[in-house]
Amino acid sequence: MDTWDVKIGIYSTSDALHRALADAGVKITGVYLTTASLARMPLSPSERTVSVAVVSLEELGLQKGVTLSDIRDAANKQGFDPCPAEVAAYLCLQDKDLRVLQPGKWLTIISEPILCGDGSLGLLCVERDVQGVVWLNSYSGDPNRPWVDDDRFVFVPHG
Repeated sequence: MDTWDVKIGIYSTSDALHRALADAGVKITGVYLTTASLARMPLSPSERTVSVAVVSLEELGLQKGVTLSDIRDAANKQGFDPCPAEVAAYLCLQDKDLRVLQPGKWLTIISEPILCGDGSLGLLCVERDVQGVVWLNSYSGDPNRPWVDDDRFVFVPHG
């Protein structure tokens, strides 16, 4: 398990956060993710540091094929809570300092799902591709979705 401190709440509006992501060269994409869905993402009212833990299915005692509900339940039993959704955007912006993202590997931010452009609920995820480009993407936030990827998951420790 890895842990990092992430500063959130730096930008007070979704427009400012979106501009910062664009200026940093972060690519925003995904079936579910749109500028409108980022605009609906709750933002912290002030700057603060959030400690996050990055865990794998194996570290949660789970195997591929479990559901998002299973992942949340196992994490809760091990002392983890959902993150603020905005952690995903700030991980993208701060990765050059944190070196969190491994090329070709995804980090899924376990948060309250955000309302996506198509009306569905989604979770944000981040990736650095093999060319070094950072991506902010989304997955379905359906709690019954089976998880078959080798992603790692981001939570905040109970506290």
